[in-house]
Amino acid sequence: MLSGTTDPGPEIGKDGDFYLNTVTWMLFGPKANGTWPAGVSVAGTGNTGAAGNTILSGSVDPTDSVGNNGDYYINTSTSTLFGPKANGTWPPGVQMGGGTGSGTGGGVVLTGAGAPANSVGNNGDYYLDTDTWTLYGPKANDVWPAGVSLVTQPGGSGGTGGTGGGTAGNGGHILYGSGAPTDDIGVDGDFYFDTTTSTLYGPKAGGKWPTSGVSMGTGTVYNGNFNVPATLSRGNYAMTGAGGAVPLPSDFGVVIPYDCSRVTLTATTLGKVQGTLDISVHTVTGAGASATITPVRDLSCKISNGQQSCSQEVPSGTVNRNDKLQVQVDTNQATDWGGLTVKLACVI
Repeated sequence: MLSGTTDPGPEIGKDGDFYLNTVTWMLFGPKANGTWPAGVSVAGTGNTGAAGNTILSGSVDPTDSVGNNGDYYINTSTSTLFGPKANGTWPPGVQMGGGTGSGTGGGVVLTGAGAPANSVGNNGDYYLDTDTWTLYGPKANDVWPAGVSLVTQPGGSGGTGGTGGGTAGNGGHILYGSGAPTDDIGVDGDFYFDTTTSTLYGPKAGGKWPTSGVSMGTGTVYNGNFNVPATLSRGNYAMTGAGGAVPLPSDFGVVIPYDCSRVTLTATTLGKVQGTLDISVHTVTGAGASATITPVRDLSCKISNGQQSCSQEVPSGTVNRNDKLQVQVDTNQATDWGGLTVKLACVI
């Protein structure tokens, strides 16, 4: 689910996405044929509570003129979280999401019209029925549990929400805070978003939060680096993460675990490049000597004529779940510019 402080434009997201305007609590989606439908209000009625904090967002780091004390801010270009703002000043940001860990695979939020069949999704996944606005999950033992309506009938006054809770329907809330929720926060039917780990918990039931949530991380970043000595000239080299020039295996690559709403390629060098350095991303199909390497459209950049960096971003639909990506580097003269770092960022 995407979010922002204004209604979404057609350039945001991909077909099947949902978008939440965090100022008006209007939910848009699913996007279809490149167009967002009219939004639906998910703000219910209830007693007036204490002033809550806000999660702001933008494509650059926040200045101190943005937001109020207690607010959070997400730089959507770098997936960096700032906050809470205090004494009129933003603290240093914290990167949300990192490299692939050693734990088991996390869940995802699926969507569709109608209740999910047990053949859909994996254990740990959530599913949103867009016909009835019913949320199912997490899936366990290959079976979906009963769903919970996100648009319930009006009820009595709810309990006191957690920090910055936005109303998600008459009687239910989406709360958020730093760290996992404690049972004294929220009421049955609420959901909770941990802004530190980008994890969604809920629905709360029997006065207790589930012991584990589902990761809603905004980006997965794969890093690799290598050095090409000045004695080597034209050629392709693989990112090993450990330095040194390595001949490129034909089927080397990184498997992307999600559909990417956008992918950013960034390359930087320690010294200034003389001539031209081409960095390009390719998909790998097959294995070994029979592998086929196909350039990813528009996902390439050049460092040349005394420059030290380049970047390129491609939109949704360019890189998809289970794509195997390979970065290739090619130069037209002896490489005496030192080390090169290449980063691919897949934002989901």
